[in-house]
Amino acid sequence: MNSLKIRKSITYDIILNFDNKISPELQILNSVKKNFKDFSEVNRFINFNFPNGIQSVLLHFNELTNQELSKSVNIGFKKLRISEKVSKLILTRLKILELYKNGLNNLNIYLLKSGMFFFSNKILYKVADNIWFLSGDKSLDFNYYSKRFILMNVYLFSYNFWLKDESNNLGDTKSFVEKQISNVLKFGALKKKIKNFFS
Repeated sequence: MNSLKIRKSITYDIILNFDNKISPELQILNSVKKNFKDFSEVNRFINFNFPNGIQSVLLHFNELTNQELSKSVNIGFKKLRISEKVSKLILTRLKILELYKNGLNNLNIYLLKSGMFFFSNKILYKVADNIWFLSGDKSLDFNYYSKRFILMNVYLFSYNFWLKDESNNLGDTKSFVEKQISNVLKFGALKKKIKNFFS
C-alpha cells in the first residue's frame, strides 16, 4: 500500500472513530500505529502528512469528500436548475458523510470547545466553493464571494440539522435543505426588487 492510500485510510479511520474525550494527537498516533511497526516511521508519517494535527486530518477528509462528490455529477445533473443542483449536492455530500456521522458529531463538539472558529470557517468556505464549482458557477464579480458566504450558512445549518436527523433516507434533512434554499431564493428576489425600485 502506498503512502497516499495509507493517508486516506488513516484519515477515514480517525474521523470514523473520533472521540472528543481523547486528545486528537493521541487518536492520530494510535491510528498511524496500526500501519507501522517502527516508531520512527510513525513520527515521520505524522509530521509529513498531518503536520497540523487534527486540522490536517480535517482538510484531507474534506478533499476526499469533495472528490467523492465530484463523481456524483453526471449528464442528467447538468440539466438541473442551479438551485436544484445546489440542493442535490448538499444532500449527496451529507449522504457521503453518513458513515462518519458519530465521529463528526464528536468532532463538532471538539471544535466548539476548542474555539476553532476561524478554521471551521475555512473548511466551510472550501465546502461552499466546491459546491458552487460543481454547480457550474462561473461568476467572477462580487457575487462570487457573496454566493459562497450565503451557501456557507445554508450548508452549516443543514449540516447541524443532519447530525440530529434520524429520519428514513434523510427525508427530514432533504425538506430542511430545500426550505433553506427556498428562503435564500425569496431573499434574492426581494433584493432584486429593492434594487430595481431604487435604480
